[in-house]
Amino acid sequence: MSRACQDRRSRWQEIQKGLQFIQSTLPFPGSQDKYEVFIKDLVWNLFGEGNDVFKEGDWTKSIEMYTEALSIAEYADSEEICIPTGLLEKLYANRAAAYLNIVPGLYDQALEDCEKALQLNEGNYRALYRKAKSLKELGRHQEAYEAVAKCSLAVPQVRSLTVSVCFMLMYPNMQERHALFFFCCCCKQIL
Repeated sequence: MSRACQDRRSRWQEIQKGLQFIQSTLPFPGSQDKYEVFIKDLVWNLFGEGNDVFKEGDWTKSIEMYTEALSIAEYADSEEICIPTGLLEKLYANRAAAYLNIVPGLYDQALEDCEKALQLNEGNYRALYRKAKSLKELGRHQEAYEAVAKCSLAVPQVRSLTVSVCFMLMYPNMQERHALFFFCCCCKQIL
């Protein structure tokens, strides 16, 4: 068995134990500091497992993992345990990606998660791109274009890629090379 498989199996066992404990009425057998570490580790483990099953193409399972992590993060907040904002942002953005990959796509849910990620970090280019994709699929093309424009401002070093993505969002039948060519022609006219 590979090291990665062992690590993943170990993580899954930790997740199972953590969820079982959370659902029980037993008090935590340690200090408040250890309890906070336990909760944060559980959220991180669920995030990692969600990412792994996402990479395997199991969108439904990844949504379950991200949702469970967000539920525990919400519980942690009620216990005055602070889950890092960056982690929450990634959970929302990644769950949005999973919603977009399900057939048929769950575009409303993806959009909602993108908005939550953007409330935490308005410059999250992944959330901006996924928001644009969700809006496009919902037929809200002008808003999709605006989201891509914000994405371009958030990541200026890849502006040409962002604009080509915008063209591909607006014109889904356009191949990437044609979108880049079209973008280059537009830039020459602007400059």
